[in-house]
Formats: sequence, structure tokens, C-alpha cells
Amino acid sequence: VTTVARLTEAKGLTYLLETVVRVREQYPNTCFEVYGDGALRQDLLAYAAELGLDGEDIFVGAFTDREELSRIMAGTDIFLMSSILEGQPLAVVEAMSYGCPIVTTSVGGIPEIIEDGVNGLLCVPRDPDCLADKVCTLIEEPILRETLGRAARESYKQGPDQPESLAEHFTAIYEQAAAEINGPSSPIILSDA
Repeated sequence: VTTVARLTEAKGLTYLLETVVRVREQYPNTCFEVYGDGALRQDLLAYAAELGLDGEDIFVGAFTDREELSRIMAGTDIFLMSSILEGQPLAVVEAMSYGCPIVTTSVGGIPEIIEDGVNGLLCVPRDPDCLADKVCTLIEEPILRETLGRAARESYKQGPDQPESLAEHFTAIYEQAAAEINGPSSPIILSDA
């Protein structure tokens, strides 16, 4: 189970640690790895120790380059994000691009890209019981894991982050602006000035 996140309060990593405890009650050999660094590292290591976890095994540090990220994602069975505050997290988009089955919270822009039960699984924030239940469901159901991973990849390929979608979006904006400035029948004229 992989997480890619800055070690900040917004990422809800104390809830992730509580999720680890709950999942390991049923599946003690489940490996959790958090890739990232940040100001809360020492606090998170201390909280992990309080929970009886080896924080150094979980908080493995930041990845160094795209090749390492590709290797990490290729080895990911489940992508987990426990955020309590987000915009539209690049880490979730990256996980989708690699076809990872995703368990995440329904904060910020996440519900705009992840539809619960369709291309990922959603939980309310600050709910380690829900996160653990969803992770355990994916551990128990490899077909669901595969189905959600494929759907996440397909959503990514058809999503707004693709060059073709971005080009269509910006073309529509420019056409609307030109119509407002020049009138609806005027062609778009771009000059070097």
C-alpha cells in the first residue's frame, strides 16, 4: 500500500497510521510505504511508535526522480491517500495514470476525479475505520482491485490532464473570448504584436 505525500498536517497521516494498525489486525503482513518528507516527520515517527509501528519502515523518504516514481507505482497494489485538506492532488492523478486502485478521502477536488466504486474508493476525512475497511476490501478482492485500477487508468486517459483535453478546453476559451470581442462570426486572429 503506497502513499506519496508531503509530511504535513493536511495529508492526514496520523489517520493513515491508525489505518495501518486496523489493516494489520486482519492482514499483519501488509506493507505500507509513504514516500515524501516534511516538517512532521519526527512527530509521525513518534506517533507510529506510540501505535506499536515501525515508522522508519513506513516513512521511507522522498523519491528522487521520475524513474524511481515509476518503479514505486509499478510495485503498488493499492494507492492510499488520507488527506483532510486538498485541492486536486497530483499524487492521485499520478496513481490513476499508473492504473493503481485508489483509496482516498472525499476532500477538495478529489471527488471530481474519483467516483466511489467506479474508479476508486472514497471515505470521509479523518475516518481510519473507513480507510481500513476499503483497503481490506481491496486486499480481499483482487478482481475489484484490478477493475478499479483499469477504470482509474481509463479515467486518467480521458481526463482533463491530457494534452488533447487541455487543447480543447483552451480552444473553447479562446473562441468564446474572440466572439465576445469581435462578434460571433469573426475568426480568431492571432498577431505577433
